[in-house]
This record gives sequence, C-alpha cells and structure tokens, in this order.
Amino acid sequence: MNRAFLKNIFSILFLGCSISLSGSTTSDSLSIFSNAPYFTPWRFWTATSVHAAAIPISLKGLNTIKYANSNVSDFYWRNDNADWMQVDKVGQFWATYRLSQISSTFYNWTGLSKDKSAKLGTLIGFATISSFELFDGRRTNWGASVGDIAVNSLGASLVFFQWTWDDPYALNIKYSSSSSIYAKYNPGLLGSNRIERLFNDYNSQTFWASVRLNKLIPVKKIPNWLNVAFGYGADGMIAERLNPSINAAGDYIPQFDRYRQYYLSLDIDIRRFQSKIPMVSAIFKNFGFIKIPAPTLEFSKYGVKFYPIFL
Repeated sequence: MNRAFLKNIFSILFLGCSISLSGSTTSDSLSIFSNAPYFTPWRFWTATSVHAAAIPISLKGLNTIKYANSNVSDFYWRNDNADWMQVDKVGQFWATYRLSQISSTFYNWTGLSKDKSAKLGTLIGFATISSFELFDGRRTNWGASVGDIAVNSLGASLVFFQWTWDDPYALNIKYSSSSSIYAKYNPGLLGSNRIERLFNDYNSQTFWASVRLNKLIPVKKIPNWLNVAFGYGADGMIAERLNPSINAAGDYIPQFDRYRQYYLSLDIDIRRFQSKIPMVSAIFKNFGFIKIPAPTLEFSKYGVKFYPIFL
C-alpha cells in the first residue's frame, strides 16, 4: 500500500468522529450540533479525547498494514517528488487540508474562537500527517519525504488563512474518484479490491479547487452554492515513475502513455444548504469535500474532451 492510503483513512476516521458533533442549527436554543457560544470544558475535552484516541489507532494501523512486508532500516530521506506525476502530492495536500478543516471545526464547536480553533486545528493536521514521515524514514523501500512535509504545510496553511476570510466557504479543496483500467495490471501497488483502489490507484483520483462562482463573476443572481471547479489528475500510470513491462506474476503489461489531465467543471457547495434538522446540516457540512458530478471539460496533450457528467 502507498502512504496516501492510511493518511486518507486517518482523515476519514476524523470525519466520522466529527460529523456527529459539528454542524449548525437554525434553532435559537443550543443543541449538541451547535457551536458553543462560549468555551465549554466538557466539549473541549471531548474533542481532545477523540483526537487522542484516533492518533494511536491510525499509527497502529500504519504499523500492522502498511509496513507488513517492509524491514526496519536506519532513518533516511528519499526524493519522491517525481512519483505518480505529483498526483500523490496533491492527495497529500488534500489529506492535510481535510484533517486541518475537521480539527479546526471540532475545536470551534467547543466554544474556542475561530482564531484559536484554526491555530490548534491546523497544527494538529500538519503534525499528525507529517508524523508519518518518521515511520516512512525507518522502513526500506519508503523513506521520509521533504516534498510531503512541504505540501502538508501548504494544506494546513490554506485552512488557517481561510478561517480569517469573511467567507471561508469561498474556496474548498475536493476529491473525486472513478474506476480505471490500470489496477488489474499491478494490483499489488494500485489495489486488489475496490476499497484499496479507491485510495491507491492514482489514475482514478481527481483533486479539485472549487471556487464560489459569484466571487469570480460578480453577478448577484448567481446563487452562493454554485461553484466552478478546477481539477487535476493523471492517467496511464502503472508504477511510480516508469511503467514496467512485466508485473510481479511475470505477465506482460501493455505500454500505456502517462499524461496529465486538467479539468474545468461546475460544482455545488452542499455546505451552503441548511436544514431544520441539525443532523442533516451537519452531514451537508462534513461531506462538502466530495466533488459533485457535473458537466466537465478535460484538457490534456490529446486535446479537449467533454464529459456530460464527470464522476
């Protein structure tokens, strides 16, 4: 498994922990789903306990799953910046961004100010995801990555600065995934089942910068929930840098052209939608990281391609 797999699992774990506790309500009375108007110790310790429990769980999973077939070595650094046409680096950025968002929201729920919540949440996001490099650096065939730490800092920093904006929802970093034809040629690396492929097959992943459309086009009639999204992905990748001609089983692998893909699409920011049911609003808020399927243009060295619906 590649390093992004457990990092994204870690982020989703926090999503599950926070979805039942964060959100907003239109009710005048304070509920479990509302942010506290003042610092509330029991909420703070609840948030801290969830973080304290999730971190060792994720590290245990890291050691038992990711490094099952890897030996311990002296700590070393590896330059992996050219791997996977940098899709893995964008994924690393997204994972830190997402975890920083969740942690900041969680602590804001406790009654901490936005500024304090953002500082604490982004510090947790950066430190947690970056701590994986300590383990990577002591395992053969892995190695700690300066590039990973750099994109981690960018992901956490973006969340921190967004929390200082008048409209922190004006920009969101999103994720989408669809099946590809490549995993069957190298299942040990790209995934042997649908769940593994969801995280390990970088050919199937697209990451998006989703921007509120009426921020770019100042027309009042454009609803706040309508966004334009700019995406990045890549295709034709059987391995990190060069595609092998034979897989681990000795089977011949067709030669595929590796190339980058850029996308322009419409999007919907479901975080803008409010419900009279606080739990529904919390779901909208926490699942806003998923890119909504929509008409899309793809730009690559092969020209322009139109998708009526891009998943």
